[in-house]
Amino acid sequence: SGGPEGDALIRRAKRTASHGAGGEFLAVHVQPEDGLAAASPRLLAEQRALVEELGGHYRTVIADDPAQAVLDVARQVNATQIVIGATRRSRLKELFSRGVGETIIEGSGDDIDVYVITHAEAAHGRLLHRRQRPDRGGEEREP
Repeated sequence: SGGPEGDALIRRAKRTASHGAGGEFLAVHVQPEDGLAAASPRLLAEQRALVEELGGHYRTVIADDPAQAVLDVARQVNATQIVIGATRRSRLKELFSRGVGETIIEGSGDDIDVYVITHAEAAHGRLLHRRQRPDRGGEEREP
């Protein structure tokens, strides 16, 4: 997605690819066709540089369906594993629609393993935990 969790996912993908037969790794960024949900160009450039520094390959795909785009690329390169980040979506959104990760898992079939990696940006329990605001005398608020 080009989000801040990208560095952690790239490093995990490298470690995953290095285990066993020493496979290659490919980072895929899916850019929406309309360009409205574009990620930070600076962050994408940094992540691309990290992929290349670690010996991987980087590909940008333009598509409206990120899950299908990832699955299509994985099948084109005969990938055996996909590494994705845990959702950043709220639990409320998860109740009403499937996310990209769930769609990738469902579409991967028996020939591609999908690893879901937790990270600091994941939405696990975001709506359930409250934190104190230092500027309001400890008044609680939702993040």
